Amino acid sequence: MTKSEQIQFIIGIALFIGIPIPFILFGGQYLFAIIAIIGTIFWLLILRFKICPDCVNFSCPFNRVPKDVVDCFLKRNSIMKEAWEKSGYKID
Repeated sequence: MTKSEQIQFIIGIALFIGIPIPFILFGGQYLFAIIAIIGTIFWLLILRFKICPDCVNFSCPFNRVPKDVVDCFLKRNSIMKEAWEKSGYKID
């Protein structure tokens, strides 16, 4: 993902999460708003600690795979390694 794509991705997620909550609050449905906020927090925590550390989409802004694992993966995948090195990535 380029920086532009990463920014668009984050904006899209913010819109997807952020738009419904004010409408729920203005509608007076406070229980649903609380459930939506708690659900969003849990979703972000699960992403951060369970899903993103194992994801192979290394260019995603949420990716948390350690650099040594990324390097090992790229060493075994020559096509991806070549593409990443063209974009400026340095393998240790």
